Amino acid sequence: MKKTMVAFSFILLAAWLGLAMPNVQSEGKTTAKTISGEVLSASASEVVVKDGTGTEAHVMIDNSTNITRDGKSIALGDIKVGDVITADCEDSGGTLKAKAIRVTSMKRKQLVALPSIPITFK
Repeated sequence: MKKTMVAFSFILLAAWLGLAMPNVQSEGKTTAKTISGEVLSASASEVVVKDGTGTEAHVMIDNSTNITRDGKSIALGDIKVGDVITADCEDSGGTLKAKAIRVTSMKRKQLVALPSIPITFK
């Protein structure tokens, strides 16, 4: 009986430790991640994107990356600084590899200052 209690206690302790351990990603495993933001630079192998919080992401590109603008395939050279992209990536140990990139041209609108008109009340 005493041996059974010790064995049962050991199993419970092992199970509790297993649940308390943080989820650690095994080497070689990838997770899906989506990156969106403005293109800061683009080269033959990488696009650097700045998201809305100001964080820069380096997205790796290869020949298998599907790049589109308005639903039509484009070449990597068609991505310009200032374009806004959404990249569907695989994250493996901090390296982002783009599977697909959707590009939209960022159209900057100029703000027109209206003249101030004084208003007086009587």
